[in-house]
Amino acid sequence: MKTILNRILITTAISPALILLSVSPALAVAKTSTSTSSAACSHIITLRDTGRDGITSHITNMATNYSNRLKKITSGETAADVKLATVRTNAKKQFQDKIAQLESTAGLTNAQKQAIETYKTGMETAEMARESAVDMARSNYRTALTALLEEQQKVLTNTAAAYQAAFEKAFAAATTDCNNANLPTVKKAVQTAHQDLKTAVSNVKISDKIKQLETTRNNAIKTANDAFTKQATAYTKTLKTALGE
Repeated sequence: MKTILNRILITTAISPALILLSVSPALAVAKTSTSTSSAACSHIITLRDTGRDGITSHITNMATNYSNRLKKITSGETAADVKLATVRTNAKKQFQDKIAQLESTAGLTNAQKQAIETYKTGMETAEMARESAVDMARSNYRTALTALLEEQQKVLTNTAAAYQAAFEKAFAAATTDCNNANLPTVKKAVQTAHQDLKTAVSNVKISDKIKQLETTRNNAIKTANDAFTKQATAYTKTLKTALGE
């Protein structure tokens, strides 16, 4: 799964201000004449407002994307639940049909009838144990995944807020005293904050952790299936012996 913030803040949130800062060498240090001073102040405010609007917009998009991501996960889980329920229902019916067929066999002795009942009870108990273990593995995975995503979003949100605060701080002095503003200094401060943002985002990737959760879930399901298969094999062997097969 991709880190939500990568495509949202890293490449675009800062670009308007950085681009404008880069193409304004004439205003690197504000002049003292009235007309030039007015132009410098107006330009600095434009830089700040452009960057501010971009950052705010992309932070909003980040929250929206996170919400949509959770909805997509929930939708996938619901579909998986429906599919699993259908598989289990069909398997249960097939098993019941098999038992009914065995019980309708002519000439069964009381011992053979009891063997069929024992087989039925044993298989149903084994299946219930398997389903319980599988459901637990799937539930644990989902709970852990949700917690992981929530923690990632919390870090990304805090990181974005810190970047936004650094951006505002970089422009605060410049807009307060635009006559003495030094745009290269502002640009450097913004670039430093941007680099801090990129570093923080790169440190909060969770793809490997998600893979670990998937492995843990899959191993637990395999263990449950293997245990069921072992029990089913033993119950089937005992039944065949009782039926003289």
